[in-house]
Amino acid sequence: MRPTFLDFEDGSGAILPMHIIGLMGMGKVPSSAGEFNYSLMLGNSSSMNTDGFTLPGYDRTEIDVNNVSDKSDPKMFGAKLAFKSSQIPLEVGVFGLSNPIAESGAGAGAAISTVGSELIAQTVYGGYYRYATPRFDTMGEYYSLNNDDKAGNTGDHKASAFYVQFGYRTSDTIKLIYRFEDVDFLSADPYFQYLGTPEGSRHVVDLRYDIDDTNALKFEVAKFEPVSSSVKSYTFYALQWAFMML
Repeated sequence: MRPTFLDFEDGSGAILPMHIIGLMGMGKVPSSAGEFNYSLMLGNSSSMNTDGFTLPGYDRTEIDVNNVSDKSDPKMFGAKLAFKSSQIPLEVGVFGLSNPIAESGAGAGAAISTVGSELIAQTVYGGYYRYATPRFDTMGEYYSLNNDDKAGNTGDHKASAFYVQFGYRTSDTIKLIYRFEDVDFLSADPYFQYLGTPEGSRHVVDLRYDIDDTNALKFEVAKFEPVSSSVKSYTFYALQWAFMML
């Protein structure tokens, strides 16, 4: 299963837009050492409905990628550059994203009173790696976020999120996986206040059994450890059957 903070936009732990409505261009440049890949994207910015944010009992909102229409004029822009080695089974990359986040609610208790007004000027940059052999693989991603508060004018707020994962195949059918995830931000960051995201880390252990090339069973145990004492820790258990329909 995906790291919690990289869940789709409606996920309870999601902190970034995972989809784009717009244009994307990709290309590659081969070399003797490997292959460089690049991509550029331009699309609708994100928005949030913060109705009730300043009222008692506010829970959380979700990231809206604006599938139908954009709420504001500024657009999302992103770029990625990656290198895949031809000498060793390693791929590394860097990426950046500019994402102006607009208000889509502006009802009672909203953070800002006009639909389309900018809530957060967000910039994200980071990197990733993946190393994979037939028996062992490891991967990780790091995200650095800068959330400039346009609604409350409280300035810039820094945050980070990352995961690192290790997998080992004990046989042709059984694979063990461990992943560590972490989300770190200041409690004053309005972006995470809107989302209702808890700060903390997760330890995830998976046991996967490959029935064949298109069927797999997986048992997962995940333990969440919050930073704040007001948030409860929990342990999550899941059993998944994944298959491909041909």
